[in-house]
Amino acid sequence: MGLSKTRQGEVLEMLAHYLIGLAVLMKGLVKLDHFDHHPLSVIAILAAGAFILIGALLSRSLSRRLPNFPDLFHVAEGLALVLVGVILFGEGSRIAGFLFFIGLIYLVIGGVQFAANPEQKKRLMPALAIGVGALFILGGLVAVVYNLMHDRNFWMFFTAGLMIVTGILLVLFLRRFPRSAH
Repeated sequence: MGLSKTRQGEVLEMLAHYLIGLAVLMKGLVKLDHFDHHPLSVIAILAAGAFILIGALLSRSLSRRLPNFPDLFHVAEGLALVLVGVILFGEGSRIAGFLFFIGLIYLVIGGVQFAANPEQKKRLMPALAIGVGALFILGGLVAVVYNLMHDRNFWMFFTAGLMIVTGILLVLFLRRFPRSAH
C-alpha cells in the first residue's frame, strides 16, 4: 500500500492495518458496556476502528484513483490511533500508550511519504525505517521497565516484547526493501 513495492511487503502492511483496525474496533465493543457514561468516547473508538478497516479494505481501489492515498491514509490512521489513545488514557487503559505510540509513528511515516518527492523518498525511507525501528525498541524497553515497576502484567510484557522484536526486524530488514516512489 505504501511502504513496500513487493507483494509480500504489501500483504504485511495490509495485515497490520487489519489487525490495528480490529483491535481498535474490539476495544470499542468492549467499551459498549460504558456507553451510558462515555457515549462520545465509545462512538469515537468504534468510528476509528471502522475507519481503519474500511480504509484498509478500499485501499487498493482508492490508490488507483488517488496516487497519494496510502500516504494520506497513514496520516488519517495515525490521527485516529492518537485520538483513541488519548481517550483510553483518560480512562486509565493499559493499551492507550501503545495506540498513541503507533499513531505517532503512522503520522510520521505518512507525513514523510506525503511531503517528500520520489527521490527524497528513496533516500529517506531506509533511515526512517531504522528510526522507527529504534523507536519501537525504545518504546518496548520503556514498557518493560514501567511494567516491572507497576503491574507486572503478562500482556504488557508480551506487547513490549512484540514491540522490541518489531523494532529489531525494522532495523535489520525493512531498510533493505525497495520503497515505493509515488
